[in-house]
Amino acid sequence: MSAEEAAVSSVVVDASLSLVGQNLRGFIVESLVGAGGMGEVYLARHETLPKPAAVKVLKADMAADQEWKRRFVREAEAVSSLNHPGIVQLYNFGTLDDGRQYLVMEFIDGQPLDALIARRGSLSPFETLNIAEQVLDGLAEAHKAGVVHRDLKPANVILEATRSTEPRVKLVDFGLARRSRAGESGPLLAADVAAAEEKSSLLAGTPHYMAPEQALGRAVDGRADVYSLGVMLYEMLSGRLPFEDQNLVRLLDRQVREAPVPLEKVAGHLPPDVAAFVDSLLVKSPEDRPSAEIARHTVKRLCRGLAEEGVVGRTAHGAVHLAPTRKVAAPTTLAVRSRRASGPRSWLVAIPVVLSLGGAWLASNGGGDLPAESPPHEAARAEPPAATAERPSPADEAVVRKCNKDLTAYSEQLELDLRARLDAEARGGEADRALKPLRTLRQSFATNRSLKGCQALDEQLDRFGEAAGL
Repeated sequence: MSAEEAAVSSVVVDASLSLVGQNLRGFIVESLVGAGGMGEVYLARHETLPKPAAVKVLKADMAADQEWKRRFVREAEAVSSLNHPGIVQLYNFGTLDDGRQYLVMEFIDGQPLDALIARRGSLSPFETLNIAEQVLDGLAEAHKAGVVHRDLKPANVILEATRSTEPRVKLVDFGLARRSRAGESGPLLAADVAAAEEKSSLLAGTPHYMAPEQALGRAVDGRADVYSLGVMLYEMLSGRLPFEDQNLVRLLDRQVREAPVPLEKVAGHLPPDVAAFVDSLLVKSPEDRPSAEIARHTVKRLCRGLAEEGVVGRTAHGAVHLAPTRKVAAPTTLAVRSRRASGPRSWLVAIPVVLSLGGAWLASNGGGDLPAESPPHEAARAEPPAATAERPSPADEAVVRKCNKDLTAYSEQLELDLRARLDAEARGGEADRALKPLRTLRQSFATNRSLKGCQALDEQLDRFGEAAGL
């Protein structure tokens, strides 16, 4: 729950229904801070710990509506199944004596992303990609647990204030969340079972940010959230939505059938790679969109490439924004090599570099192009990098461990995507042979101890992915 949502206005609630003064399983409700169409928001504090919390409670007239009750239960079950710093925390869930349900959640001191967009008009590429990386980090964790948000939009992304200049992103409002598959990523949410037994006529989601398959009422997986993020990035960088129409039916039809104007044409100030990446999230077929994990890896490269250049570029409204600059200790500076762009995207390989003033990142290009005719299994034939003889510093070791973890997640997603592609092409029998080099390469992550090893392994994963067309 954000501070912006909790801004005090002329809110009046029937005194007999007020929660002020009540003890909700250890949380003392202090004051009413906001109200909306479906419920009220209260500020509460733990009775022994100095921790504020937000209490969301259904309005009395909504408590009898089964659809809203299911949504409340769904949000509680979805959020409680996730544990990630980029996803709002749930402290408690219960039902009042009068039948109203409530959630006790993390109180977030920040502002919703839609408020920032409304105030600024558009954001710089560096700001946008920094936010996108954090959103994708949270989505990747949710999707790994089988949870699909289904209502991702700027209003549900809170920018939490921090001591640094960069905000911390929190994903909120999982009221429409669903399990993507039963049996693979955990059991279906109880509210999903109830919904399946009694289908609702309500349109689930926000039309301007809704993926085509969701607009058609089809089953969705995490790639529907990736599409919604694509709409958000398009809006953040250009100051406009891909599709706008006052008529709901026409709007949904455009989401399903019409390709958006390429971002580069409406925001010519953008680096071509950034515009092409956003366009890749907005393709109509979910099979052609990257997963959240693959998209996150790409965003990290793009963001670090912009940081290396120093000047991020102009926003759609003309303001110039600079990337944070850091002094890199000479002994740890790695050579930057050029890579020829392949196809519409130019991939920037990012490697971690430990600085004299703590850990940071330096963008670096790596490797040459893999011949287009090379089969996927050729991409990972290069020998794993030899372990460095020089013992790294503790700071280096921490960065290398993070790098190895990211590379492992990236390789696992590559394997899932390649296997799905081969299955779709009725070539599932080729999967073990095609994936053997990738699995062999993955074993090197556990033994890698150097920053140069991170770079070499990252390049090999890139070559594998490019050769496989992923």
